[in-house]
Amino acid sequence: MKILVVTSRVPFPLHDGGAIATYNQIKSYTALGHQVTLCCLNTRKHYVEEATIQQAFDFTAAVHTVEADTDLKPLPALRSLLFGTSYNIIRFDVPNMHRKLEQLCRMQSFDLIQLEGLFTAPYIDTLRQVSKAPLLLRQHNVEFRIWEKLAYHEPNPVKKWYLNILARRLKEYELTCLPKVDYVGAITESDADDMKQLCPKAKISVNPAGIDIPSEQHPGDPFEVFHIGSMEWIPNREGVRWLLEKVWPLVIQKEPRATLHLAGKGMNEDFCRPLPHGVYNDGTVDDAAGWYKGFGISVVPLMAAGGIRMKTLEALAAGKNVVSTSTGAAGLPLVHGKNVLIADNEHAFADAILRLMHDAKLRETLRMEGRTLASGYDRKRLAEQLLQQCAD
Repeated sequence: MKILVVTSRVPFPLHDGGAIATYNQIKSYTALGHQVTLCCLNTRKHYVEEATIQQAFDFTAAVHTVEADTDLKPLPALRSLLFGTSYNIIRFDVPNMHRKLEQLCRMQSFDLIQLEGLFTAPYIDTLRQVSKAPLLLRQHNVEFRIWEKLAYHEPNPVKKWYLNILARRLKEYELTCLPKVDYVGAITESDADDMKQLCPKAKISVNPAGIDIPSEQHPGDPFEVFHIGSMEWIPNREGVRWLLEKVWPLVIQKEPRATLHLAGKGMNEDFCRPLPHGVYNDGTVDDAAGWYKGFGISVVPLMAAGGIRMKTLEALAAGKNVVSTSTGAAGLPLVHGKNVLIADNEHAFADAILRLMHDAKLRETLRMEGRTLASGYDRKRLAEQLLQQCAD
């Protein structure tokens, strides 16, 4: 099968869940014997050198990139606000990308075109005009729900007003796009149910994102806590600020031996400076699994999110304990007290971390159950399942 995968950014390096999910999917398709062509925006914010791209995706048939500036800008944002468009979307509607996709589809025939995430939806109409291949929109999140949650938690009334406008316009766009493709692949059951209720005309199936299952586990030191995630994603940034300002002082007060390690793209030197006692900013790390190998507890302090937390799955597969908010745990069949600990306010979150630090039996129980759960997300099997759903 010849598959064209369209992305709104280069899914590399593997520093965030979105890049990991897309990269694993493409790699799985090729492992199954399919021929994959990748066409992606190479944005200024996530720019990757051409040589790096070609090396990272040397298992594909071809990689095509279109340079684009999708950065937030005040004047275009104001115009979008006045003219009633979704600024979240129009930043990714790039004329050169339309032309590149037209060229690719006129040069060869594809059996399936996969659009990775809502921000590739501006190209649906163009692809319909130049290709007869079925279109699969792989929804990593119900995007407008994230912005609704951000607005809900925003204390500033002006920012809250603007975030609510962004959420409402994104919702209108998202629900318009879903029926325009042949298949919608939801990452989670809850996202699928949400989309089916809002847009019953769309053909929606559930197909979780997959990971590589490591052969070895490394439980690590329970007094060493870690968080990894891109600080360029607003929910991560807000969650870590809450962790540092509200949760960590409660932990360190009762357990002065505890340390917290932070890593991820955008984790610059000035982030939350000065850092609280026992907190280390390790910046961007190239090998996440190698970085957290010696740490014992992964924390997921999200208040607004959707889809699956790929980093959580990888941590569970590696034998780590996890403390998460309910929002951070959504999308995965995580059960409080069975495979993770879930807490939604600063005192409960801090108590969960402290409990894991001092209860070896609980750590082992959760670790074993977490590893079993993560093993069900083998990327190759899930990719094969998605292609079968599109063929039915």
